[in-house]
Amino acid sequence: MPRDHMPRGRPKGVVKPCRHCNKQFKRQEHLVRHERTHTNERPFVCECGQSFTRQDLRARHMNLSHPSQSPATAVEVTQASNPSGDIDTDASAMGLIWDPNFMAQDMLPASLFDADFFGVEEPPSLDPPQKSSFAQFSSQLPTLDDEEEDSQSSAEEDTMMPKPRGTPRTGEPWAISDSCYESFRLEIQDFSAILPSGCFVPAQNAMIRCLEKYMRCAQEFLPFIHCATFQAEHKPAEILIAMSALGSRYLFEQSQSYQLYFMAKSILFEKIRREEFQLTSDLLSGQDKSAFKKGDELERLQTLVLLIEFASWADKGITRDAFLMASQLAVLIKERGLSDPDNLTQDVNWLSWVAVEERRRTLFAAYVHSSLHTIAFDSSPLILNHEIGLYLPSYAAQWRSTTALQWGKMDSQPELAFQTGLRRLFSTNESLANSSISSFANYLLILGLMQEMHNECHTSITALHSESIKIFETALRRWQTWWEGTQESRHDSNLDPLYAKGPFALTGAALLRLAYIRLSSGHNLCKQLLFSRNPQSILQRRKSLHRSQQVNRAIIHAAHSLSVPVRLGITFMTTTKTSIWTLEHSVCSLESAIFLKDWLDMLSIDVQPSGPDALQKVERRLLGIITDIIKGTSLADTLEIFEDYASHIRRMGCTVIKIWAAIFQGINVLDIENTIGAGLQILANTNPY
Repeated sequence: MPRDHMPRGRPKGVVKPCRHCNKQFKRQEHLVRHERTHTNERPFVCECGQSFTRQDLRARHMNLSHPSQSPATAVEVTQASNPSGDIDTDASAMGLIWDPNFMAQDMLPASLFDADFFGVEEPPSLDPPQKSSFAQFSSQLPTLDDEEEDSQSSAEEDTMMPKPRGTPRTGEPWAISDSCYESFRLEIQDFSAILPSGCFVPAQNAMIRCLEKYMRCAQEFLPFIHCATFQAEHKPAEILIAMSALGSRYLFEQSQSYQLYFMAKSILFEKIRREEFQLTSDLLSGQDKSAFKKGDELERLQTLVLLIEFASWADKGITRDAFLMASQLAVLIKERGLSDPDNLTQDVNWLSWVAVEERRRTLFAAYVHSSLHTIAFDSSPLILNHEIGLYLPSYAAQWRSTTALQWGKMDSQPELAFQTGLRRLFSTNESLANSSISSFANYLLILGLMQEMHNECHTSITALHSESIKIFETALRRWQTWWEGTQESRHDSNLDPLYAKGPFALTGAALLRLAYIRLSSGHNLCKQLLFSRNPQSILQRRKSLHRSQQVNRAIIHAAHSLSVPVRLGITFMTTTKTSIWTLEHSVCSLESAIFLKDWLDMLSIDVQPSGPDALQKVERRLLGIITDIIKGTSLADTLEIFEDYASHIRRMGCTVIKIWAAIFQGINVLDIENTIGAGLQILANTNPY
């Protein structure tokens, strides 16, 4: 045959369609790769545990991830900076707790809390995912015919390249393939009869967007779902929808977030109802009881935690849901081994470690929400400290590791039981100098400490005895020492620069300040406002302050709490605080504002007869600190008004409330923060100054 008439390309051959979806391909290798997307088959396995669909991809991975390196050429992980500083609490009997140049150095003395905010110019970077499929918002349009499968192969090859933190072994954890989404949609259809009217299956792109926001943002504040091993196609619909509800909230898609919440809640409790019905049938018929797989148990607990997290701080109408689910969750985790030790051996492999750590963090997440209910609403804790037999969570770097090899290179935290850590805070005989624990562990310990304070306050008929106060102040100082020694930044080079010790460190500092305020006031200053969601109730709060060294210690914390947003700028905080702000910050800010105002009102009354001479030296210095904070705001001119000394101090109290009210008037993620802002605004408007 003449050459000009030879057919171009390789000889044509008949390729059978996909046996799963009947899709037709021109090449056999494309069909094989495509069918593996149905079967999840990855036959080419690296010795580190990572598997691939093609041999060349495994070879590329080994060249990139396991090169032979000598000690001289090995890449060292750059340590995150760890700015030094302290939160002053009790130096020289409060007489010299601050430097003479107090306000000349960044508003207040350097502290780890402030240092974490130092230099903030923008919210944390949320790097977009690397090249991905069209369903994951790729800037590259999908190709056609033969090139389609080659494009998918290229995308898979790109997963072998170094990626930002949080990148799982294969694809992003929030990725939802077409087949996964179809299964997800069909599962929801099975519950269409019980879904509230107005609830619709979210679009695939919407689900991906919301899941990504949850994992990149909301998950950072309470990480208990292991992203590196998370696969959406293996998860039940209700947990995906619950995660998406929280992600949607952080995207300020309020209507969609509520819709997703009600869908997840309806599906979860319908599944529980069906299982209870089946269990009843089995018992009545004498059959074996229906068994739950362990994976299903964990996912159910995680779904409940997510729903409680959403409902607790949402609209008042669904807050009662949070209390009911929290009670149910407390029972479930106690049945599933909350009191049993779960310490790990030294020879554990990565996947076994992940299973234990994820379970541990999930049970602790339930404890966190129980504790936050107690802190915000003054309710009795549903999970008591002495009921916890778990060991504390490990370092964030280990938790974020995406492969067994990466995990094995990370420093590991020595196993320490929650009970042991809590006892050390109250024991002055044990040194904390050489025992570093994770920021998550530190956070859990101060929650435990605050539960002990709550129990002590509620068992005492009168105010806390001075001896009890000294015990708790010592425990708080020891916790702070442990917190300052947290080496999380050394163990996790992937932490955002905004958080020198991670978001838990900032949240822990807020709880430390709140603890000092409550030790001095003896009660929750604003529980009625937070529980009733009635902003007017802020006017009916109980005042019980008296002048003392203990109150002075709390005032420095309350003032320092105000200095942080003032340093950053009020306008900046009203638009950007969502990236660094949690419920704990909001409650601490509210009580700091009220505590400062009540203290200033008390001083204004005491100086009425004799003027400044009635004040102690420490009190005058505290007034100077508050004055300098106010000077850094747009309300600085209120300090220039000519009036008597008592009126001047009273006006400072009103100004403090106005500053906090302005901060809460900005963009808020949580509905309860809008209530706090409205309450502070009412308090500001009811004052004559």
